[in-house]
Amino acid sequence: MRICLSTFRGGVTSAELSGEMHFIETLAYNLFGKGVDLTLLGPITYNKYPFNQVFYSSCAYSDKTFPVMIPFFVKQARRLAEDYDVFHCFLQQDLAFLGNLVNHNNNVIVNFTSIASKKYPQNFLSFSCRKYIVASNYQANMLSRYTKSIEVIPNVIDLKRYKDAKRSETATYHVSYLGHFTHQKGVEYLVEAFPLVLKEFPEAKLFLAYSGHGPKRKIEKLIKNKKIEDHVVWTGRTDVTSFLSQTDVLVLPYTSTRGTMMFPNVILESLATGTPLVTSRLRPLTEIIKDKETGMLVSPADPTEIANAVTRLFSDEKLRRKISRQQKECAKSFDVDVIVSRYTKLYEEVV
Repeated sequence: MRICLSTFRGGVTSAELSGEMHFIETLAYNLFGKGVDLTLLGPITYNKYPFNQVFYSSCAYSDKTFPVMIPFFVKQARRLAEDYDVFHCFLQQDLAFLGNLVNHNNNVIVNFTSIASKKYPQNFLSFSCRKYIVASNYQANMLSRYTKSIEVIPNVIDLKRYKDAKRSETATYHVSYLGHFTHQKGVEYLVEAFPLVLKEFPEAKLFLAYSGHGPKRKIEKLIKNKKIEDHVVWTGRTDVTSFLSQTDVLVLPYTSTRGTMMFPNVILESLATGTPLVTSRLRPLTEIIKDKETGMLVSPADPTEIANAVTRLFSDEKLRRKISRQQKECAKSFDVDVIVSRYTKLYEEVV
């Protein structure tokens, strides 16, 4: 079987891989390891892979460059779709029309990496590809008004990467955040919540693993205004397994979720490492995070609820252990072997 995976956006360097590109890499390596004749189509990247790469553009994707990149993508994609058994592209729903433009052999399947933004009129979107893949029932319900060719396959995580994660039985009162500082990540609400945590646990520390994306100065200023500088530890980019293994409570206070097939990678990494999680009560996150079972759910943008959830986990060792245990069990359904087998079955149906 000959498979072409394609990404319109792609990644620039390994250290800056988006959640979308991380998913594509994981899928590609595992398909290649199973003997699939694989090619990856994308914009210029500095990553080197053992499988074939085709670049449709000599410049990296950005909000400024993407309009002029479209014809170059379509030209290369059409050629490869003719030559391969399955052409599997990863697109934002706003760019659904790109899949239609290359679907001459009815062998194109599309992974939607995010839902459509409100700035695009819905009648701009059309869905004529062989199959559309989404990660959640929430997305499937949204798309069902446009097409019935929908497959729900969740995001993926390679559990083997986290098998050595060791967690301490004793709480060290470490609260952590990992990721971007863009507004939809809600980091400011965690900072606002932390003084409330310190009232009950004055020895607590807040570890911030900043990805490099988003307004860091805004968060630094808020930390200073809240007078919690002595309790904040900046780590920058870090080894995720080690970072989460030393975390008592991971807080991901999202105000919305649109990307990485709707299940942010950090959510899945918390499950894989059994790191007790506090996150927002948002669809589709509630499909995998069950309150007091695989995490603690709070209202978006609510510092008081965040603080209450953190202090509850700090003070209730039995609950922490229960959540950690059930997280690891939940993670098994997202393991790479399970997800790749589902994609392989789908490819066989298309062929």
